Amino acid sequence: MDIMFGGTESKKSVNMYVEAVRNNLEKAYKDVREQMKVVQKRQREFYNERKSGKPYEKEDRVGLYTPYTRTTKSKKLYQAWFGPYRVVKRLSDSVYRVRLVGGRKRRVVNFNRLKPYATN
Repeated sequence: MDIMFGGTESKKSVNMYVEAVRNNLEKAYKDVREQMKVVQKRQREFYNERKSGKPYEKEDRVGLYTPYTRTTKSKKLYQAWFGPYRVVKRLSDSVYRVRLVGGRKRRVVNFNRLKPYATN
């Protein structure tokens, strides 16, 4: 009744309730963020385990897979592999820094998006 009619104690209890809800939400968000970090790490490790093939060395020429997006040409005409790229640095077992031959822009990509570049 106090909440409905605006008694003095109702304001205190409403403020206390709002504060309790806010604290609970902050705790829940913190817990979710921590759990997301754990899950992201697990997914990253699983994705990196699936790599297969010989690792690339510095200065190797590679092709880079770039998936289709709707902003580009029609899917039929889209060529997903670009290159040649040159391996600039191996950052880890599955992550490489590559640079387009003759270009300046460098990219950090996963091993699964690379393949040896062959000239035709």
